[in-house]
Amino acid sequence: MTQKPSLTEFFKGRVSQAIAEKLQIIDRLAGTSVGHSRFYSSLDEVKEKCESWLPIFLLPFGRETFRACLHLRPQDVRSGRLAVMRADDEGEMIEIANSLEQFVYRALLEEEGWGNEEGKMLKSFSDSVALGNETFGADFYQQGRHGNFKRDDVGQLMITHFGGTAYAFYVDAIFLDTPAEKLAQYEKGLAVEPGCMALYVGAVKSLVALNNRRDAAERCARSLDCYHYTAYDADLNEYFELGRALLKEFPDLFSDDHKWILTEQDPRNWVRRAGELFNQGEVERADKILNDTCYGIRDYTGSIGAFRKHYEKLGWDWALALCDLRTN
Repeated sequence: MTQKPSLTEFFKGRVSQAIAEKLQIIDRLAGTSVGHSRFYSSLDEVKEKCESWLPIFLLPFGRETFRACLHLRPQDVRSGRLAVMRADDEGEMIEIANSLEQFVYRALLEEEGWGNEEGKMLKSFSDSVALGNETFGADFYQQGRHGNFKRDDVGQLMITHFGGTAYAFYVDAIFLDTPAEKLAQYEKGLAVEPGCMALYVGAVKSLVALNNRRDAAERCARSLDCYHYTAYDADLNEYFELGRALLKEFPDLFSDDHKWILTEQDPRNWVRRAGELFNQGEVERADKILNDTCYGIRDYTGSIGAFRKHYEKLGWDWALALCDLRTN
């Protein structure tokens, strides 16, 4: 019987060693479950989950109550920082773990927290722990290490045990009372994931509530450099309206690109702008604009030809492989 192709084989020679090692782990876990998280069983299933609304730089590998994806933006690939993004629905995305190991650990925390609440563990829990320890080391996870916690404590445990994630700080901020308290958590989240639009939205709104509009404008300008605008549950139309007000007050804090992004509201002109930048040799800037355009219209696959031209010009073979997942 011919063995089905794996992610490792599909990306062979096209990604760094760091990414290849993560793909090997995902292949070993294919078809298994850790807690409530299920790893897709085949390359074909991964391809099936690459729907048009899913950003090019997200590689889906499993499912919980959300789609779990490796986050493969250019800066992630360059640095070897391979976080896990939760993609709940079209446009609703945020990093939930800073690595594949943290994702599995979090899944085990969720299952143990449930068992602590119910007074008994699921029969599958010991198998999940064994699988985690087999994959990441014998002492990777131990039941009882964190005491008698509940599922609602998992976010805080991700902060205390791993230093936090974008999602953990985002959720923590929501349940705090004052703008100052919220701002502190949003800023901690941005220290972990400085490319998270949802955290910037929260930080800017908190600063406005504190009547610190200049700092709000500075954060807003910085947020526009996020490579893709995965805003989770934040309202970007409302946020850009606030951004335009801050631009009028503090134009010196916004670059020409920032001003254009805030003021141009016709998606057709965004596409034209991406084409102009590409023809001028500003390929990475063109790619960012095209990513932002596709996020706004919730369709990346429709622009796959343009993405391919970008990545051929940039020599990003790993990104071309991500395009191939949607067409081959």
